[in-house]
Amino acid sequence: MYIMVDKKTAILSKNLIGIFDLERTTTNNITRQFLDNAQKKDEVVQKVPGIPRSFIISYKNGKQQVQLNIVSSSTIGEGRI
Repeated sequence: MYIMVDKKTAILSKNLIGIFDLERTTTNNITRQFLDNAQKKDEVVQKVPGIPRSFIISYKNGKQQVQLNIVSSSTIGEGRI
């Protein structure tokens, strides 16, 4: 099964680790450190312009990928894309 994360991108559900609300989770220092480390490792992808509202952690070709997304985590989770 695939999860649509925006109008053009789907992630295979077995490769999906989590979908997180950026505003709620970045108040935690551990989340900020995780995102900083992912960016330093070149694992962060921002596919669409604009202010991101969520981030999605998945594996692609055996490597972790953090995708910043303008679609909210609740919209992705409900499949209303």
